[in-house]
Amino acid sequence: MTSRFEDDFAAGLGDLFFHLGESATYTPAGGDPVTLWAIPEREMAEEEPGSDGRRRRRVRGAKILTDATNPDYGGVAEPAENATMTIGGTEYAVQSVEAGVGFARLGLVRIGSVESGRPQYRQQ
Repeated sequence: MTSRFEDDFAAGLGDLFFHLGESATYTPAGGDPVTLWAIPEREMAEEEPGSDGRRRRRVRGAKILTDATNPDYGGVAEPAENATMTIGGTEYAVQSVEAGVGFARLGLVRIGSVESGRPQYRQQ
């Protein structure tokens, strides 16, 4: 059973996505793409050690609705890792999924953006 706050919050999610969201495409592994509205977070760089030096990857989060029947903003009932999401023409791999009330936050990693810490391998 949900609380009244959770019910009221879920009822207002469409307005939130209307004001803060943008069109995106979610594609489950081995499935068909779904066009929906997402609230993307700012893209940031993360560094991690690699076998050939330090690697940098571009990460961001995005919130999507989990009501797949929403006629205005779309949604994915059960978002999962190993899917992809395209936001503003940039493709990301879904690395993590955190469930919320009526929405989910996806942890995304830009596909093909790995950079090595060595200057000769760094992308310009």
